[in-house]
Amino acid sequence: IGSVGAYCARYSNVPVAVIPPVVPTVHDHLDVVVGFDGSAHAFSALRWTLTHLRRDAIVFVVRAYPSGSIVGDPLSPSPESSELAAGRELEAAVAPVLEELEPRPSVELVVAPGDPREVLRTAAADADVLVVGSRGHGVLEHLLLGSVASALVHHPTGPTIVVPHRHGPS
Repeated sequence: IGSVGAYCARYSNVPVAVIPPVVPTVHDHLDVVVGFDGSAHAFSALRWTLTHLRRDAIVFVVRAYPSGSIVGDPLSPSPESSELAAGRELEAAVAPVLEELEPRPSVELVVAPGDPREVLRTAAADADVLVVGSRGHGVLEHLLLGSVASALVHHPTGPTIVVPHRHGPS
């Protein structure tokens, strides 16, 4: 991504699409991956996706969780319990958003172990669009895009939309 694209993704008040030089061919359906970590920024991205993209799109809401337990730490959760907890958290977080919408779009919840950047890249490999929220950091809100969004925007593998977080109703 160039400096203008990076600036737009970082400071824009509206969603910004970053389109790589090679774009997959258009087909009759739309598969969308939305990165979701439970933050207000992720809620903004999910709501935007579900209200602005085609109603017949299949939306995969993807949440990464830390993989593996810490050796020697008896309080460290097992990989199975980490996956189960991540799935429950994702389902509980997404349900109220879906209840707001009529008709309800087709949404599939996906949890995967690992670094969020790699999990989202892998999940979006065959998708038409990847949507992520921009993350503000208080006083530094206008300086930082967020490490996950920044990594995905600077090295897009497909069309990527960055949705800015709005304080208040979206």
